[in-house]
Amino acid sequence: MTEKTIRREDAQLLTGSGRYTADWNLPGQLYAYFLRSDRAHAEFASIDVKSAAARPGVHAVLTGDDYAASGWNSLPGGVAYEGVGGQKMKKPFWPALAQAKVRYVGQPVALVVAESAALAQDATEDVAVEYRDLPAAVGFEAATRVGAPCPRTRSAWSRSWWAAASASAAIPTPSTSP
Repeated sequence: MTEKTIRREDAQLLTGSGRYTADWNLPGQLYAYFLRSDRAHAEFASIDVKSAAARPGVHAVLTGDDYAASGWNSLPGGVAYEGVGGQKMKKPFWPALAQAKVRYVGQPVALVVAESAALAQDATEDVAVEYRDLPAAVGFEAATRVGAPCPRTRSAWSRSWWAAASASAAIPTPSTSP
């Protein structure tokens, strides 16, 4: 431990006297595991959770439709920095589970809740997802080319911001939009 150890939990965790989330085991505790997308950009043709939900010990299998029906809004974002002139940061909608399509590899598609961590993970293999692949851009150069596939809807605000930022940049930038 040094003076640079500033978080109050550091000493406990670094000396072995603290407890991590995985260290807790409570009576009746359930475990969750996310099924994640293996596609960079695709629409859902179908998602079938019946087989996973039918497994003994599985308590719930949730998808983006369940998330939308729950009334939950977007996940909380990072720090909301103020821009020039006190302008508020624009925060895109960010659901906990993909809805209608996936936008990156690893995006959560379904959540299985079960009586053990192993069962929750195994049951994700019974979730049948059919995708319709969409064009994807890999890497910065490909993603910033004119006409590049965009997994998110581009707003007039983002296009105008990019144009203004590019025009006023100290180093010339390509005339592409994010």
